[in-house]
Amino acid sequence: MITFGGTDPRNLTTAVIETISQLEFLKPLEIFVILGPGNKNIKQISELIESINLTNQSKITMISDVPRISEWMLRADIAITSNGRTVFEIAACGTPMITISQNKRETLHTFSQRCKGAIDLGYSPEFPKSSFVDTIQKLIQDESLREQMKQELSEYNLTSGTERVISEITRLYKNREI
Repeated sequence: MITFGGTDPRNLTTAVIETISQLEFLKPLEIFVILGPGNKNIKQISELIESINLTNQSKITMISDVPRISEWMLRADIAITSNGRTVFEIAACGTPMITISQNKRETLHTFSQRCKGAIDLGYSPEFPKSSFVDTIQKLIQDESLREQMKQELSEYNLTSGTERVISEITRLYKNREI
Protein backbone atom coordinates (compact mmCIF):
# COMPACT_ATOMS: atom_id res chain seq x y z
CA MET A 1 0.00 0.00 0.00
CA ILE A 2 1.23 3.46 -0.89
CA THR A 3 -0.28 6.51 0.79
CA PHE A 4 1.16 9.94 1.46
CA GLY A 5 -1.68 11.61 3.32
CA GLY A 6 -4.34 14.02 2.19
CA THR A 7 -2.23 16.23 -0.09
CA ASP A 8 1.21 14.65 -0.75
CA PRO A 9 2.85 18.07 -1.35
CA ARG A 10 6.12 16.60 -2.68
CA ASN A 11 4.33 14.09 -4.91
CA LEU A 12 6.21 11.21 -3.31
CA THR A 13 3.47 8.89 -4.58
CA THR A 14 4.68 9.35 -8.16
CA ALA A 15 8.33 8.83 -7.19
CA VAL A 16 7.51 5.59 -5.35
CA ILE A 17 5.33 4.23 -8.18
CA GLU A 18 7.94 5.06 -10.84
CA THR A 19 10.70 3.43 -8.79
CA ILE A 20 8.73 0.28 -7.96
CA SER A 21 7.65 -0.17 -11.57
CA GLN A 22 11.31 -0.37 -12.65
CA LEU A 23 12.32 -3.07 -10.16
CA GLU A 24 12.28 -6.53 -11.67
CA PHE A 25 12.58 -8.29 -8.30
CA LEU A 26 9.21 -6.85 -7.29
CA LYS A 27 7.16 -8.37 -10.09
CA PRO A 28 4.41 -9.44 -9.94
CA LEU A 29 2.89 -7.43 -7.11
CA GLU A 30 -0.53 -6.10 -6.26
CA ILE A 31 -0.17 -2.47 -5.23
CA PHE A 32 -2.86 -0.20 -3.83
CA VAL A 33 -2.30 3.53 -4.08
CA ILE A 34 -4.53 5.49 -1.70
CA LEU A 35 -4.76 9.19 -2.56
CA GLY A 36 -6.11 11.85 -0.24
CA PRO A 37 -8.81 14.30 -1.31
CA GLY A 38 -6.34 17.20 -1.53
CA ASN A 39 -3.87 15.49 -3.85
CA LYS A 40 -3.32 17.79 -6.85
CA ASN A 41 -1.63 15.07 -8.90
CA ILE A 42 -4.50 12.61 -9.22
CA LYS A 43 -4.68 12.88 -13.03
CA GLN A 44 -0.91 12.50 -13.46
CA ILE A 45 -0.81 9.53 -11.06
CA SER A 46 -3.79 7.89 -12.76
CA GLU A 47 -2.12 8.19 -16.18
CA LEU A 48 1.16 6.82 -14.80
CA ILE A 49 -0.60 3.82 -13.25
CA GLU A 50 -2.52 3.16 -16.47
CA SER A 51 0.69 3.14 -18.52
CA ILE A 52 2.47 0.87 -16.03
CA ASN A 53 -0.44 -1.58 -15.88
CA LEU A 54 -0.30 -1.92 -19.68
CA THR A 55 3.39 -2.85 -19.75
CA ASN A 56 4.10 -4.39 -16.35
CA GLN A 57 3.37 -7.68 -14.58
CA SER A 58 2.33 -5.90 -11.39
CA LYS A 59 -1.20 -4.65 -10.87
CA ILE A 60 -1.52 -1.15 -9.45
CA THR A 61 -4.92 0.10 -8.30
CA MET A 62 -5.56 3.75 -7.45
CA ILE A 63 -8.22 4.59 -4.89
CA SER A 64 -9.04 8.22 -4.16
CA ASP A 65 -12.25 8.05 -2.16
CA VAL A 66 -11.61 5.94 0.93
CA PRO A 67 -14.11 6.13 3.79
CA ARG A 68 -11.99 3.81 6.00
CA ILE A 69 -8.32 3.58 5.12
CA SER A 70 -7.76 1.07 7.93
CA GLU A 71 -9.31 -1.65 5.75
CA TRP A 72 -6.50 -1.15 3.24
CA MET A 73 -3.87 -0.91 5.96
CA LEU A 74 -4.96 -4.29 7.32
CA ARG A 75 -4.80 -5.87 3.84
CA ALA A 76 -1.29 -4.64 3.10
CA ASP A 77 1.86 -6.66 3.67
CA ILE A 78 3.88 -3.42 3.59
CA ALA A 79 2.85 0.23 3.71
CA ILE A 80 4.82 3.12 2.23
CA THR A 81 3.87 6.46 3.75
CA SER A 82 5.01 9.85 4.96
CA ASN A 83 5.99 10.38 8.58
CA GLY A 84 2.79 12.00 9.89
CA ARG A 85 -0.26 10.75 11.80
CA THR A 86 -0.83 7.96 9.28
CA VAL A 87 2.17 6.17 10.81
CA PHE A 88 0.16 5.56 14.00
CA GLU A 89 -2.84 4.25 12.06
CA ILE A 90 -0.64 1.83 10.11
CA ALA A 91 1.14 0.78 13.30
CA ALA A 92 -2.20 0.13 15.03
CA CYS A 93 -3.04 -2.21 12.14
CA GLY A 94 0.25 -4.06 12.64
CA THR A 95 1.50 -3.41 9.11
CA PRO A 96 5.26 -3.02 8.57
CA MET A 97 6.08 0.27 6.89
CA ILE A 98 8.61 2.42 5.14
CA THR A 99 8.36 6.11 6.00
CA ILE A 100 9.65 9.06 4.01
CA SER A 101 9.29 12.51 5.56
CA GLN A 102 7.55 15.11 3.40
CA ASN A 103 9.42 17.93 5.14
CA LYS A 104 11.96 18.58 7.90
CA ARG A 105 9.19 19.03 10.48
CA GLU A 106 8.11 15.41 9.99
CA THR A 107 11.60 14.26 11.01
CA LEU A 108 10.70 15.45 14.51
CA HIS A 109 8.06 12.69 14.69
CA THR A 110 10.24 10.01 16.22
CA PHE A 111 7.88 7.02 16.46
CA SER A 112 8.91 5.60 13.08
CA GLN A 113 12.57 6.10 13.94
CA ARG A 114 12.31 4.33 17.30
CA CYS A 115 9.81 1.55 16.75
CA LYS A 116 11.08 -1.54 15.02
CA GLY A 117 7.97 -1.90 12.90
CA ALA A 118 8.99 0.93 10.58
CA ILE A 119 12.02 1.72 8.49
CA ASP A 120 12.40 5.49 8.38
CA LEU A 121 14.22 6.90 5.36
CA GLY A 122 14.13 10.41 6.81
CA TYR A 123 13.95 13.60 4.78
CA SER A 124 15.98 14.70 1.81
CA PRO A 125 15.17 17.33 -0.82
CA GLU A 126 15.29 14.61 -3.48
CA PHE A 127 13.49 11.27 -3.36
CA PRO A 128 15.89 8.79 -1.63
CA LYS A 129 15.77 6.31 -4.51
CA SER A 130 18.82 4.22 -3.62
CA SER A 131 17.91 3.69 0.04
CA PHE A 132 14.26 3.13 -0.92
CA VAL A 133 15.22 0.40 -3.42
CA ASP A 134 17.45 -1.33 -0.85
CA THR A 135 14.73 -1.13 1.81
CA ILE A 136 11.81 -2.32 -0.32
CA GLN A 137 13.92 -5.19 -1.67
CA LYS A 138 14.84 -6.27 1.86
CA LEU A 139 11.21 -6.13 3.05
CA ILE A 140 9.77 -7.92 0.02
CA GLN A 141 12.33 -10.71 0.08
CA ASP A 142 12.51 -11.26 3.85
CA GLU A 143 9.18 -12.54 5.17
CA SER A 144 10.68 -13.24 8.61
CA LEU A 145 11.71 -9.56 8.87
CA ARG A 146 8.14 -8.49 8.07
CA GLU A 147 6.81 -10.90 10.71
CA GLN A 148 9.28 -9.55 13.25
CA MET A 149 8.17 -5.98 12.43
CA LYS A 150 4.51 -6.98 12.87
CA GLN A 151 5.39 -8.47 16.27
CA GLU A 152 7.16 -5.28 17.30
CA LEU A 153 4.14 -3.19 16.29
CA SER A 154 1.77 -5.43 18.25
CA GLU A 155 3.59 -4.46 21.44
CA TYR A 156 2.38 -0.85 21.16
CA ASN A 157 -1.07 -0.13 22.55
CA LEU A 158 -2.31 2.29 19.89
CA THR A 159 -5.94 1.24 19.75
CA SER A 160 -7.08 2.85 22.99
CA GLY A 161 -5.40 6.23 22.52
CA THR A 162 -8.56 8.32 22.86
CA GLU A 163 -9.46 6.68 26.14
CA ARG A 164 -5.92 7.19 27.48
CA VAL A 165 -5.96 10.89 26.54
CA ILE A 166 -9.37 11.47 28.14
CA SER A 167 -8.26 9.61 31.25
CA GLU A 168 -5.09 11.71 31.52
CA ILE A 169 -7.02 14.98 31.06
CA THR A 170 -9.52 13.90 33.71
CA ARG A 171 -6.72 12.92 36.09
CA LEU A 172 -4.96 16.27 35.63
CA TYR A 173 -8.22 18.16 36.04
CA LYS A 174 -9.08 16.36 39.27
CA ASN A 175 -5.58 16.88 40.69
CA ARG A 176 -5.30 20.56 39.84
CA GLU A 177 -4.73 23.05 42.59
CA ILE A 178 -7.71 25.20 43.42
